[in-house]
Amino acid sequence: TEIENKYTVNLEMMRNAKQVLRNKELPTQYHIKGEVTEKRQKDVYFDTKSHVLASNGYALRCREIQDRFIFTLKKPGNVGKSEDETQFIRLEFEVESDSSQMTENIIKFLNQHNLLEELQVDKGVDGFDYKDLQQIVQIENKRMSCTVENEIVPDFVCEVSVDDVEYTRCDTKVENNTIVRASDYQVEIEL
Repeated sequence: TEIENKYTVNLEMMRNAKQVLRNKELPTQYHIKGEVTEKRQKDVYFDTKSHVLASNGYALRCREIQDRFIFTLKKPGNVGKSEDETQFIRLEFEVESDSSQMTENIIKFLNQHNLLEELQVDKGVDGFDYKDLQQIVQIENKRMSCTVENEIVPDFVCEVSVDDVEYTRCDTKVENNTIVRASDYQVEIEL
């Protein structure tokens, strides 16, 4: 189960957050455990043209880190959002693959987690087929992250990440040699 708070911030706030992590300037009761890391990661999200997964609370991501490809299925399960709707709470399942493409092994992985059955039976989605899944968006991320502990609450541990993100749409036709892109800055706290 994953519980995360994700905040969109402006460029100045992102720079300030990175400076806080670099200098380990956290409020008194918090401290950074280990090192602050910086890495680039590339994610590709899969869905249908009509966004069946996203509209039903699911996500299928392939994350490329160095020469590894990790597929993650995110499911709403019975948890959804927190009462105040600031935290996303969902189930995550991962499998490593030898490519970023939808292979038979990935389809087997999705079947093991009942994706097709849940969409058709629980969500009432007709005609969904794995062959309809395609790359929808590619996300390139410069991420700074660290583990934070609380000195007062001994069991409290979270991961704090500051992201400089660029989105590229994969499901739109390129016209006049233009690519649909957007940038975003985010701070994420994952419990």
